[in-house]
Amino acid sequence: MVLNWLNFSHRWMWVWLSIGFFGLFLLSPVKSKPYGDGDFHIEAKTLVSYLSGNAPFEVVSISKAPGPVLFYAIPYLAAGDQSSDERKLLYARIWMCICIALIHYMIYGTLVSVYGAITSNVFMVFTFIIPLHVYYSMGIWAECLAYLSMLMIINGFLRREGNHWHSTFFIGLFILILARPNAILTIPLIFLLSFLVRGNLITNHYRSLRLGLLFVGLAVLFSGFLVKQLPNTRITYYQDDYFAYVQHIGRFQYRNETWDWRYWDRSTRQGSMDFQDYETSGRQLRRLASDSGKSVADVFGQWNWNDIFDYPVMTIKQSVLRLINGHLLQINSVTPEKFSKSGLNGHFLYWIFHTFLNFINLFILALAIWLFFSYKSWKDYWILLAVLMAFFIFHGFVYMEQRYLFPCRVIYMFLAAIFIGYHIPKITSKNEPS
Repeated sequence: MVLNWLNFSHRWMWVWLSIGFFGLFLLSPVKSKPYGDGDFHIEAKTLVSYLSGNAPFEVVSISKAPGPVLFYAIPYLAAGDQSSDERKLLYARIWMCICIALIHYMIYGTLVSVYGAITSNVFMVFTFIIPLHVYYSMGIWAECLAYLSMLMIINGFLRREGNHWHSTFFIGLFILILARPNAILTIPLIFLLSFLVRGNLITNHYRSLRLGLLFVGLAVLFSGFLVKQLPNTRITYYQDDYFAYVQHIGRFQYRNETWDWRYWDRSTRQGSMDFQDYETSGRQLRRLASDSGKSVADVFGQWNWNDIFDYPVMTIKQSVLRLINGHLLQINSVTPEKFSKSGLNGHFLYWIFHTFLNFINLFILALAIWLFFSYKSWKDYWILLAVLMAFFIFHGFVYMEQRYLFPCRVIYMFLAAIFIGYHIPKITSKNEPS
């Protein structure tokens, strides 16, 4: 019965299920912070105020990634500049729901045409069995836009024909970098690997691929140039300063407290010596920057690189731990006490829930790795490997939060679905009577 269901196309069912999950999460207590870290929300509001003629250009700022600010400015414009934050958030959630439903409609059709219904349905099951895309869409984060861009990349990757690459691949890559600027490493990695990989279909497309990467790179540089032209009056850290600031956090992540994997903020890390050392070092470096007249990027950056070269073994240890932790899942927005139900201990339910969640999460990862190496599939999917490597290199050596590897999970689900889609017909054919 399950096999019969998997063999049929259920395109519209997954679209309606996408919408239904948004409704469930709206009623659920498990949500991400509604306004994220605050920056995208504030900057999108300011941009809308300027576009509505209610604020001068001097107040427009983009302190982190430009993609989410532009993405959320669209529903905020629809809500109206004078509307409340709650109304803007509601419009943003509706906007994200529509975008995700449409992208699911697109990717499902592409998967069916390339791999058939089984692989397509398995991929969608994986998408909803751990619906992180819906969880993050309850707030103003970069994750929703990164999710949409990864599905566009996979869609364009699958729809390549002859020597031509589908435009959605390059559009998706451009949007991914605007949502997660650290993904900029994807461009040089794909470019370099295109000279090294042989014996697969993709090498026939290297000219158009490199040309497309060139255009994406130029578009990203031009976007960065435009961001620098903004007044940016509210920014506490400029782009260069912000990178050095984040790298400085990473120098104390897992530094002495190897197994303290709590979320990195003052309220969560109470009693943490690494966090206290980080704050002490930060105060000293800011004082040095103020006294010397040097920029935060120069002072913090020099200290960071000196620390890396002074403690290479510790740096490797931190990188390994970041990548391990980044592949696990933990809800930080709900405390263990709030998991208490019907008299059952909240901490007990909290860990039962996370054990189940990570079992599924690691099962999907294991299938993806199995496909990638057991069948030499890396020759067919090396471009997706380049995307993974870009995230691993940056967040492995700089700073990690579990949500930062969320785009990578889309690739894992895709590869795991191919693995299952390949094996289910073989297993069922063996069980059929001869």
